[in-house]
Amino acid sequence: MWTAVPWSGLALIFIGCAVGLPLILGYLATSGKYAAMVRLWSFFGLLAVLSVAMGLSAAVQSAAGLAAEPNAVAAVVVGAGLFAGLGVVKRAIRRGRAKPGASMQA
Repeated sequence: MWTAVPWSGLALIFIGCAVGLPLILGYLATSGKYAAMVRLWSFFGLLAVLSVAMGLSAAVQSAAGLAAEPNAVAAVVVGAGLFAGLGVVKRAIRRGRAKPGASMQA
């Protein structure tokens, strides 16, 4: 039998996705496996979009019952965490490519 994700666990899921993704992609970048990093970047980006879309559609379906299911919210949290992790990696790549003394714009 499936059990619902506890509401308190959603923050841990978000932090795990937002921290774990830069660790994985950073490891690949520092080991020189740039092609693998680019492939995984695309994969995780697609996974984030699909996860958010799946969670939002499940939340809309459960809105008829006037209660958001924690599993639907968990899918949105996973997608948001992946987007946050991709944002951290993108920012690190931009900083790494910046010339010394140049100012970075967001």
